[in-house]
Amino acid sequence: MSQYSRIKVIASLAIILFFSACQPDQPDEEQNLTPVETLDTLYIATSSNMQYVVQVLTQIFNLDYNVPIQVKVGSSTDLDTQITKDTLFDFLFTTDQAFLDSLFQNGFSPSPPEDIAYGKLVLWTLESGYMPDMVALRSPSIKTVGLPDPKSTAYGATILSILEKEEMMDFLGPRLVYQKNLIETNQLITSGEVSIGFTAKSLVLSPQYTEVGSWIEVDDRLYDPIPHQFLRLHKLGEPHPLATTFEEFIKSQRVKDVLANFGFLPNGLLGNH
Repeated sequence: MSQYSRIKVIASLAIILFFSACQPDQPDEEQNLTPVETLDTLYIATSSNMQYVVQVLTQIFNLDYNVPIQVKVGSSTDLDTQITKDTLFDFLFTTDQAFLDSLFQNGFSPSPPEDIAYGKLVLWTLESGYMPDMVALRSPSIKTVGLPDPKSTAYGATILSILEKEEMMDFLGPRLVYQKNLIETNQLITSGEVSIGFTAKSLVLSPQYTEVGSWIEVDDRLYDPIPHQFLRLHKLGEPHPLATTFEEFIKSQRVKDVLANFGFLPNGLLGNH
C-alpha cells in the first residue's frame, strides 16, 4: 500500500485522529525524563518509534479508567538511569531487545519482555516525479538518503542489512545520512534535507504525517518485521493499582486493532505478513 491510496488509509485512521486530536506535542528526546510525582499516575516510557501509537493507547485506556498517565519518550541510553536508579515508570515500550533483556535479568521487571507488534519499513519522500521505491534508490537523481543509525536502532540495522543484501552500498554509501533515531530521520525527510528516506510505516500512518509526501512499503520479502516489545517494571514503592489492568489491556484485541491501523503487524499475525 502506498500514499497514493491515502483516502483508504485516512478513513481507517479516523478513530486514531479522534483520540490524538487533543494530544500536545511531545518534547524531544533530550528532555528531562524525571516524572513529576502525581498520586496514582501511571508512568509509561517509550522509544521514539512507538511514541504516537503509545499516546493513542494511553488515551483510550484513560477514557475507560480516568487515570492520570504520563508518557516519556527517550532512547535506551536516555531511559537507563531513570529505570535502574530512581524510576517511577510502570511500563517500557521499545525495540531494544538487549536493553529489555538486561532489565529483566537484573531484576527490574517481574516478568520477561513480550512482543506487542512487528514494525514494517517504508521509503518516504517529499519530492515528486518518481515512485519512492528501491528502484528509485539506484537513480543518480537521488542525492541523499536518510535513515536511523544502524549501530543503535533496530530499524537502522535492518535497513543496512537490506542495502547490503541488495548490493547497493557501493552506490549509496556516500549518499547515506544517518540520524540518531526515527523521529530525527523523519525530520530530515520532511524538511527536504534528503531526497528520500527510510522510516517506520507506523510513523507515516500517524496523524502528524498522513498528508505529508509520498511513501511505499519496502518489499517485506527483503527483511523480517521488526519486533516491538513491552516490559512491566518494578517501580519504587507499591505497584500502580491499575498496572495489571493496563498490562491486560495491552494484550487485548482492542489494542491489536489500533496497532494494525498504525501499520504494525500485531503479535500473533507475524506469519501473515
